[in-house]
Amino acid sequence: MTTSCKQSRYLSLWIDGELSEHEKSRLQSHMENCPACRKEFDMLKALNRVVNALPEIEPSADFEKSLFKRIEALENRQSVWQTILTFFRFSFRSQLAAAAIIIIITAGIFLNQASLEPGVEDLLIAENFELFDNLDMISQLDLLENWEEITELDENT
Repeated sequence: MTTSCKQSRYLSLWIDGELSEHEKSRLQSHMENCPACRKEFDMLKALNRVVNALPEIEPSADFEKSLFKRIEALENRQSVWQTILTFFRFSFRSQLAAAAIIIIITAGIFLNQASLEPGVEDLLIAENFELFDNLDMISQLDLLENWEEITELDENT
């Protein structure tokens, strides 16, 4: 279709006999006002006459069988690229799985070693273990600082 008119898409439907009478009359009235559609319609009718004037060609008896064999051969034949891609697709999956397993095992080993080695906080706690051991007494240090005043109050009562 050479025209940009939206109604031009119905022209071939009219020629093929696929429009109702109402649609045909509506398209007829449109073509009276649209020279582009009228010209397109005339060209389609002329083309239809030429095609209908061509002699009908009868295929040979084994044409259908030969056609389906060729189609089947094309469907079954893989291109070189398809073969290469299939190889890499399966090969890549197995390589990716192996790499993932290696990464998981390596991460597990490093995480396990990291948890066994003492960290900086662990070393600080070990150095000040005696201090942490006496933490109850240290938290009561306010009372100990005022011990003399407390004992005087006790004595006065």
